[in-house]
Amino acid sequence: MLRKPPVTVAFFIQFFSFLICFFIQSANATDTACTLVANSTLCSVWSTGKVNISTAWSIATFDTELRIWGDSPQHVADFNAIYGCTWDGTGLRYVFTYACSERLFESDRACNVDPAFQNSTWTNDVTQNATFGSRLNGISLHPVCYSACQTYANSLQAIYDNPSICPVGINPNLITARQKTLQYITNFCLTTTSNSSDCIKSIDSEATTCGKFPHYFFFYLSFLTFFY
Repeated sequence: MLRKPPVTVAFFIQFFSFLICFFIQSANATDTACTLVANSTLCSVWSTGKVNISTAWSIATFDTELRIWGDSPQHVADFNAIYGCTWDGTGLRYVFTYACSERLFESDRACNVDPAFQNSTWTNDVTQNATFGSRLNGISLHPVCYSACQTYANSLQAIYDNPSICPVGINPNLITARQKTLQYITNFCLTTTSNSSDCIKSIDSEATTCGKFPHYFFFYLSFLTFFY
């Protein structure tokens, strides 16, 4: 299960940007290895991609922890504690598409850098922004599409902007936490995605639902698997 993260501004960004996800690998996670996601039930659309996980983990463990991070009562409770909200866990889109891509292209970038691929072919910038796709250089994996990443960011912002869910008259550190998290995700979408015709539109399980998941779907699936 996710450990409840310490409530500090420095940690806020990590929580919802997914950098927290492997704060949870183990109490003694000193030995890690770049592990293929080809057999992942979530991230396998990047079949040659790798994530840096504890050597005590399998890719199935990675999937389980990622599911808990993205769609579980624990996740909702942590979100509300960190951001000062009363969110019910619904409304986000492309959560796992973002999570997989952030892990492969940013948090575990070192596992996926290809020395033979130093000049990115993915940076066809329709916005004419010089930083667009700049973090893709050196990575041969097909990047996630900008539209999916930005849809995730927009869905999160809609939750933050709803005063009935995330009130504004609270500790200013909580407001800062929301802003820093959105800033991190928006920057990721700008520098680490693509508008190319063969970018990754979404992971398979989010492709037919416009990026939505049944509430706590993975949590209950894991629960039933464990007991039956």
